[in-house]
Amino acid sequence: MAGYTGVLLSCTANPLWSKNRWLGAFFSASALSTGAAATRLAIRSKTDTPSHNVLEKIDTCAHIAEAVTLRNFLKEAGPKARPLTHGSMKGIFALAVGSVVASEVVKHLPLRGKPRRFAGNLGSILALAGGFALRWALIYGGKEAAADPHLARLATNTRNKPARALPSSRRKQIATQPA
Repeated sequence: MAGYTGVLLSCTANPLWSKNRWLGAFFSASALSTGAAATRLAIRSKTDTPSHNVLEKIDTCAHIAEAVTLRNFLKEAGPKARPLTHGSMKGIFALAVGSVVASEVVKHLPLRGKPRRFAGNLGSILALAGGFALRWALIYGGKEAAADPHLARLATNTRNKPARALPSSRRKQIATQPA
């Protein structure tokens, strides 16, 4: 259901979210990551269990998917992503990305015993904080984008979109028609 939120947002007229096919995949990857991190924290045991290790691997794979989809979301949004990269959400967005990266670094430190469990729990907390901050930045960045008339014009401008190529027979037909 968390992925569907991204799909619904991409169907709005908001310049940041509008027609971005990566938003649903991004929300899904982020939901998987935060779900694995929350489950890992909820399973309280004094030793590293196989379930902890599996959840850690799921979280890492979800973070990779999250990074790929976020990169593609920003690439497709282009200048419409300005509220996230240069606007009021810039700091929260940077904190979110930093938290996700720090989560992976902390989880993969070469530790054993209690320090390993502590690092795993800290990594999960950082992943949860990063997931929350990413969603916060996307939602409130969207509010900022909606209030910016320049971004609204970018979202509705069809001249900058590449035209579909016509079949060669149709191009010849158009070229031979009298003006």
